[in-house]
Amino acid sequence: MSDKIRKDNAEWKQQPHAKSIFVTRPRGRNHHLPGSTTIRKPQGTYSVSAAAKPCFVLIRNFTPASGWPSFYAPASEEAVESETDTSHGMRRTEVKCSRCDASPRHVFDDGPQPTGMRYCINSVALEWQED
Repeated sequence: MSDKIRKDNAEWKQQPHAKSIFVTRPRGRNHHLPGSTTIRKPQGTYSVSAAAKPCFVLIRNFTPASGWPSFYAPASEEAVESETDTSHGMRRTEVKCSRCDASPRHVFDDGPQPTGMRYCINSVALEWQED
């Protein structure tokens, strides 16, 4: 991706999204902090705070039992990347913003149709963008 954002941790900490940076960097932290994002908005998209790039679309969300905002698909195939996360004694698939490598959290294969996937995202890492 040509518009990739590359910064070291010190540079990220200087950004205005301090709470989001704490949650998404350094990778491996799994803080369940209360977010400012409510998933009851009009149609629009959510982006990872640091990248301002659409990652999830409201119409693809659902109400999970976990309490975390969850989506059954990203905004596009190019919006997110994934890698194996073996932290905390578990094996999970970590979701990363393809633009800034921030990790808003994980994806699981126990979601609703049509994909069967559950992108379980920390709301602190998201920013709302109305369509």
